[in-house]
Amino acid sequence: MAGGLSTDTFGVLRSSSPPNDRCAAPPTFAACNQCHSGADLNSGAGAFTVFAPSVYNPGQTYTLLIELQDPSAQRWGFEITALDENLNGAGTFSAINNEVQVSTSGNVEYAKHTSTGTAPGQTIEKSWQVEWTAPATNVGPVRFYAAGNAANANSPSSEDTTYTTAIAVAGSTNEDVSITLQPESINVSPGSQWTVNAFVRDHTGAANQVVLVSRVKLANGSFFPATGWLFPPDSISLTANNWAERELVHTIPPTTPPLMATYQGIVGRAPNTFVNIDEFMFMIQ
Repeated sequence: MAGGLSTDTFGVLRSSSPPNDRCAAPPTFAACNQCHSGADLNSGAGAFTVFAPSVYNPGQTYTLLIELQDPSAQRWGFEITALDENLNGAGTFSAINNEVQVSTSGNVEYAKHTSTGTAPGQTIEKSWQVEWTAPATNVGPVRFYAAGNAANANSPSSEDTTYTTAIAVAGSTNEDVSITLQPESINVSPGSQWTVNAFVRDHTGAANQVVLVSRVKLANGSFFPATGWLFPPDSISLTANNWAERELVHTIPPTTPPLMATYQGIVGRAPNTFVNIDEFMFMIQ
């Protein structure tokens, strides 16, 4: 993505056209830091936010606002996509001005910056607008995944900071509360600390309270831990149509064997009312 005239491994200029699938979306959750180095994901002093409606009407067009802030940045980039619960592209994007372009890979669309949209020399913050037309029918929750690059405008793609975020839009107020998970990586090393970001959002239009927990589903169908939760119950209070973010930080024991499993984040109400779940595959190796 943006960063002076940043390059990927093959030396191809990317300031005008970042690759698809760099918006921290499942199943890869790959982001701009695949090419841009210098800081851990989401470690900068800035903020990255996508403003989208809480509930969509089928076929209606909405203007999304993507806002990236960083006090040290001098060039900017972003990429966003929208997926349904089966990870198919949901709805369509269209550019409003020459700062945004749209590309497609399979049945998934990506909205992203153009060269003009990197705003060379601009400091403090940058925002973009893009139109999103909702699916023609109610496909259930649509989850937006986005990555933003706050670059220092040097020619190499070094000393840049990548931010990620995600947000859900419901197809009905009956969908209550959603959870969207976004891990820092799906490849985890034994002995490391691993962060999964959870975004919990109200869709009812009223104050709402839920409990957030997480667990791991192993390949044999059993759960870890066998009783209780990996991330202990966290009570979350939501204002109407708003969202809350939680960092679920896990320490992976050094003795953990290689494995492939499914991480699950669940929101519900005590004592046993299920509300919503999101999950993704990850690997320890």
